[in-house]
Amino acid sequence: MLLCTRTAGPRHANLGPALGAGLNPALADTNVVQNALVTMGREHGFAVDWTEVVTQLATPARLFRYNAVVFYSTSRDALDDAAQTSLRQYIRGGGGFAGIRNAFGTEYNWPWYEGLLGGANFYDHGPGQRGTVVVQNRRDSSTAALPDRWDFTDEWYNLVPAPSRVRVLATVDESTLAEGATGKKPFCRAG
Repeated sequence: MLLCTRTAGPRHANLGPALGAGLNPALADTNVVQNALVTMGREHGFAVDWTEVVTQLATPARLFRYNAVVFYSTSRDALDDAAQTSLRQYIRGGGGFAGIRNAFGTEYNWPWYEGLLGGANFYDHGPGQRGTVVVQNRRDSSTAALPDRWDFTDEWYNLVPAPSRVRVLATVDESTLAEGATGKKPFCRAG
């Protein structure tokens, strides 16, 4: 998998300092996300490469070496035209994509990418708070082993409009959130 944590706007603290040039630059202990996914890959038998350099995504041939491209806490207009074209060709050619954390806050004015995420955009979120996640679809390998419900603390995102043409895997039980939380906050996968 290729992990992209490039930011062109706000940077979540769990990404740590900006990464150096190239593919698989040195990681600091504070690069929590990158270190965690590399460890997860090692423990579960899959390789993880990581980058924040847009040219690493700029050729489909390079991307097709991976089973999936993962955007984790990316922000704003993180890709140039060449990287956008390459990512679109990769996904249209059967490559996998996962957007984690702030994927909805990335590439706002790129209709194809918005469509990949179900046509939704990040609107806002409140402070981190505990909520209960409810699995909605057990037919996916990513949710098959999860409990029916579990508590999780996060900044629950409001998306506008609500995602469409997606397979919702899990939702937050809004009755478990503090008063004032609105809108449905699905964890979804384009499909």
